[in-house]
Amino acid sequence: MIENFFKYDDTFYHEFLYVYDVTTNVLEFDQSAPDFESQDILWLPISESASVQPEILSDVVRDKRDQILHLVNQEANLVS
Repeated sequence: MIENFFKYDDTFYHEFLYVYDVTTNVLEFDQSAPDFESQDILWLPISESASVQPEILSDVVRDKRDQILHLVNQEANLVS
């Protein structure tokens, strides 16, 4: 999990990013969740992980220690 603090359009945000290591042969989603339409679900090859934000997400994707992590990420320019 990444606890992320950032500023976007002059608004401060605090979000929790949950990252799962999944292996599957079929890319089908269980669409029975009541809020399925409002979820952002992304499947991305590890080779493309360097392009995602926050940057620390790329580190988590590439981490192979097989441990539960709780990282806190704060943008350098968060406080003006």
